[in-house]
Amino acid sequence: MNVYLRFAPALLATVVAGCASGPPSALIPASTTRGTTLVRIGTVTAVSAGRLTVGFDDGEQASHEVGPDENFREGEKVRVISANGRIQVTH
Repeated sequence: MNVYLRFAPALLATVVAGCASGPPSALIPASTTRGTTLVRIGTVTAVSAGRLTVGFDDGEQASHEVGPDENFREGEKVRVISANGRIQVTH
């Protein structure tokens, strides 16, 4: 029994430290030898003639051009992928 009590404070400190660190940031870039890729999840807030507006959880909004064969609807969740100076919006 004494063995378990000896390790209890260290275990408790580890658990508390892990909980206090909070969730990981939503904007963690993935670095490779080809550059950095940033992926953000957002919600389509407006669609008009080849452009759509995406709103993000942090309150930021961004407008992006999309191809004529792309079909997006307001309220739809999308990924905004930025890599090597290019931005792509996907379902």
